[in-house]
Amino acid sequence: MEFPSGIISDIFDRKIVYLVSIFLLMISYFIVFKASSFVLLCVSWFIYGMSAAINTGTIDISFTKLYQNSSKKLKAFISFVKMLLSISAILVGYIGNVLYLYINIRLYLISLLIYLISSLITIFFIPNDKNIDHKLNKEDLISYLIKFKKKIITLLKSKELLELFRF
Repeated sequence: MEFPSGIISDIFDRKIVYLVSIFLLMISYFIVFKASSFVLLCVSWFIYGMSAAINTGTIDISFTKLYQNSSKKLKAFISFVKMLLSISAILVGYIGNVLYLYINIRLYLISLLIYLISSLITIFFIPNDKNIDHKLNKEDLISYLIKFKKKIITLLKSKELLELFRF
């Protein structure tokens, strides 16, 4: 089962969908910061996964649209982004490891602050990007969301998932 972030981003403003993903991420980190039970931590990481799923197909698509008429520039941009993400992952992994030794769980508070700053930058400096090619068909969206809800309920009732939480 896959979350339809691309479809949702096409129907709604990509900027709004991105901000929703950041908001979910902030909720997830706040729960991790405050939680002391295994179940709450599982809920937090589920929310984190939803945030990551929603995030795909949002702001990054808006930036690639800038270079859609030049395949050479688009390839260079994608290459640059991949390189930047790789370097960032390595640096943040190292820095986070070192910082955790000194500030412990408060690292999540710093992450919350960084995501808040990211949200503010997005709100004030990134233009709206609603896909005007896609006609909003509320019936299709409602139908899809109902099917998605049924699949989530089926997943939550599955024996495999229940086995994961058995101690």
